[in-house]
Amino acid sequence: MPKQQAAVRLVWQSKNKVRAEKQRFECEIEQLRQLLRDNEQTLNQRLEEMEKKISMVEKANIFKLSNQITSLNALITDLEKKCVEPALDLLKDVRSTLDRCKKVKFQGPESEIKKKNEKEIMKIQKPEKEMKKYKVTVTLDPDTAHPKLRLSEEGRHVRCVRWTETWQPLPDTPKRFTSWPCVLGSEGFTSGRHYWEVQLLKDGWEGWTVGVAAGSVERKRWITGSPEGGVWAVERREHDGQYWALTSPKTPLSPHEKPLKLGVYLDYEGGRLSLYNGDSMELLYTFPRTSFTHRLFPFFSLYIGAELRLV
Repeated sequence: MPKQQAAVRLVWQSKNKVRAEKQRFECEIEQLRQLLRDNEQTLNQRLEEMEKKISMVEKANIFKLSNQITSLNALITDLEKKCVEPALDLLKDVRSTLDRCKKVKFQGPESEIKKKNEKEIMKIQKPEKEMKKYKVTVTLDPDTAHPKLRLSEEGRHVRCVRWTETWQPLPDTPKRFTSWPCVLGSEGFTSGRHYWEVQLLKDGWEGWTVGVAAGSVERKRWITGSPEGGVWAVERREHDGQYWALTSPKTPLSPHEKPLKLGVYLDYEGGRLSLYNGDSMELLYTFPRTSFTHRLFPFFSLYIGAELRLV
């Protein structure tokens, strides 16, 4: 019987790994598709700007050429008049004529399309560079912190949080989590793209959860850790060393290396939330596309011994 149970467990673990790898590939393919769509839009905008510049340069060139043609026509007319005069009179004014000829210099059309501009137009951003263009500074909101979470400042900003055994005597306001040991970011998002990073200082005994949560997420009762409960996040459970995406049911993840930093990328209008290894930029998980309707806040939950810092 123990051998049969071990075999069943091995099969179950293998299926979970295959499912996780399939999910990873699907997420990476979708991420690349989104990146190509973004770059297509960027390239089209750059091409439109370049077309406008070319049009302006063409108009300027036409204006210059018109002035040069006018000057040449005037000079030709004067020369024709002088040609009917006696040769001696023509020679008397020859220096003035030559000077006027020197002043009329033909200039070829100017172009602002240089090789470096062409390279700039065709440059495709790498995924990590594309996301990091949207990096924002995230700080923690002390008014939402569970009494067992101790926050600390770095400079003028609250960016560090750790789990403690001591229940702090904090006011039980409607914003404060009192059931699940959570804390939200100070600023929520209702539009745009945003990227932030979290340094995982200590995993602790029971791990951590990082992602985003709707402003309407439950504060006083146990939270349903899934999009249905207003939470889009990834967690690590230290006692089994497993990473999970908080879906329904949970999706097991298999990072190639243990993340020491997490990158969180939110595309509000695109309905996407992706989490990365912040050092290698390995995609950990992208949640299925959804229509966000609530203000979304950076979300953090810490368990026994865990500690993290926003960077």
